[in-house]
Amino acid sequence: MRCATLTRASAAPAPPLLDVGSSSEDIDSLYHHRQLELVRLAVLLVDEVPTAEDVVQDAFTAVYRRHGPRLRGLDNPEGYVHRCVVNAARSLLTLGAIASGLRRAW
Repeated sequence: MRCATLTRASAAPAPPLLDVGSSSEDIDSLYHHRQLELVRLAVLLVDEVPTAEDVVQDAFTAVYRRHGPRLRGLDNPEGYVHRCVVNAARSLLTLGAIASGLRRAW
């Protein structure tokens, strides 16, 4: 049995960029359009689906708290949330490495 490989050309294209400022549910639209993509990214970074889901939820929560539901003040909200997910995953990995080092020291 042959396994089919998924190439960039055969992958489904991402939905179009959001028109931020067009509705009062901008963060909701961003979440529904990009949540799965961001969880996949986080899984690549942290290697666990539940942890990746938590990282993405935390990133969206932080963005909501800082910029509100209409994402005011953000020129590129998708890029901003993407960067928040990467930074949160990296911080989690750093904390895990520190904790692991402390456990070995004891």
